[in-house]
Amino acid sequence: KDLVKYGEIVLEDTFRVIYSKTGTVRPSTSAFRSAKETYVFLFKKLLLITKKRDKDEAYQYKYHAEMKDMQLTEHLKISTCFQIRQISTKSTLTFQARSIELKK
Repeated sequence: KDLVKYGEIVLEDTFRVIYSKTGTVRPSTSAFRSAKETYVFLFKKLLLITKKRDKDEAYQYKYHAEMKDMQLTEHLKISTCFQIRQISTKSTLTFQARSIELKK
């Protein structure tokens, strides 16, 4: 896909992500221990989640959602976490940033 149509990159960094198809997830510190690190690209119009492949340092597509279809929740019990709910599918992505500064 041509990513130019989604605007400039606002943020790119590594996050731990928990995906739920059923709705809100109540994250715990232990849940994130098993969560795999993903590389997130945030464009003006799109959130793109990838996995960095070890063998060739390339990115492998995992998930995407358009910004107009997302709802953000910041206030979770773990200070480095936030959730994004995809409105059309009612699925939830819970992110854990490496720091509070990165979360902002």
